[in-house]
Amino acid sequence: MNCTVALYGPLGYLYNFSLKIRLRKGVMNNNNKKNTSNNQKHPQELCLQIAFGKILRSCRLASSLTQEGLAELANLHFTYVSSVERGERNLSLLSMDKLARALQCSLKDLMPY
Repeated sequence: MNCTVALYGPLGYLYNFSLKIRLRKGVMNNNNKKNTSNNQKHPQELCLQIAFGKILRSCRLASSLTQEGLAELANLHFTYVSSVERGERNLSLLSMDKLARALQCSLKDLMPY
């Protein structure tokens, strides 16, 4: 599936991302059990998570912060920040607020739509 997202970056520039997402059925999980499509995310959810991660990364880099530095300011683990930037996490509002406050921006600035 292809997904195109248009985003405004931290300095007001418009970025267009074209994402190619492959959804696979029957992938083995850690317990060697077949994973059916019950727990798979909807493609739009994946696009939103990936887009949020790209905005977060661009804001972090614009602030000259490392992932570890941002994690420390937001009181989160650096591996969590890394997985958010890769679009692998479904964040809570509380985590998004912590990241926005650490970057000294509004939550609205981090949202892709």
